[in-house]
Parts: sequence; structure tokens; C-alpha cells
Amino acid sequence: MTKLQKLFMFISALFLLIVLGCSAFQDAITPCYIDPDVATYANEPLTEMLPYTTLFDAKRIKAKMDYIYDSSKLKHFYLLGELDYHILGAEETKQMVFSPEGPIGMLAIGLPAFSLGWLGVSKPADRKRIVELENGGNK
Repeated sequence: MTKLQKLFMFISALFLLIVLGCSAFQDAITPCYIDPDVATYANEPLTEMLPYTTLFDAKRIKAKMDYIYDSSKLKHFYLLGELDYHILGAEETKQMVFSPEGPIGMLAIGLPAFSLGWLGVSKPADRKRIVELENGGNK
């Protein structure tokens, strides 16, 4: 195996570990809209991925809103309902992207297979057949 092949395999394995291994990382890159009024009510800063914030921020602000719930019930439930609506949409987006049918799921299946094929890994029977065909045999 050449250095380039080893480097490619290392990067492939690292990519799979990072993307599929940690749910918190998925929340940190899934966009979710948070109304500025919600952040003001919760008195929490937003980490912005312009123009959206992340699902992680939405869950953090929701926990803070539950913690500070003691004054205006009407405003609290209105803003909490709005935030729940956007969290639901972001969760659906996350499910589409990171599901087995989504792009990340397809990479998880295709990347190891592509890597093995690129390295020339095959079954012994396939190798024998390739050698036979290269020699001009039709057995």
C-alpha cells in the first residue's frame, strides 16, 4: 500500500468517525431558525451559522426557557411553541441528512466500498477470472 492509499484510508475512517459517531456533532451542524425574540426572552447568546442558528442552540435555549419559566405564562408558551416548531423541522432535516437513505448514510456505505475497490481488494475467484481473461482464456 502506498503512502497516498494509507492517507486516503485514514482520512476516510476519520471522516466516518466524526460524522457518524457523535450525535452532538450532528446537532451542531444542523441548521435551525431561532426567532430573536426567543433568544432575548431566554437571555442567551446565539451561535450563528448565517442566516440560521444550530439545533444545539435551540435545545440549549429551550432548556434555559424551561429554567426561567416563572413570569409571563402566555409569552412563555407562545415562544416555546414557536421554538418547538422549528426544532421539529430541524430534527426532520437531520433525519433526512443522516439517515441511511440520505447523503451521509450513502457515504457511510459507499466510501468503504469505494476505498476497498480503489485499493484493488477483491475476492480470490475474481482475481483468477481476471488473470484468465488477461491471458486470453475463456474458461
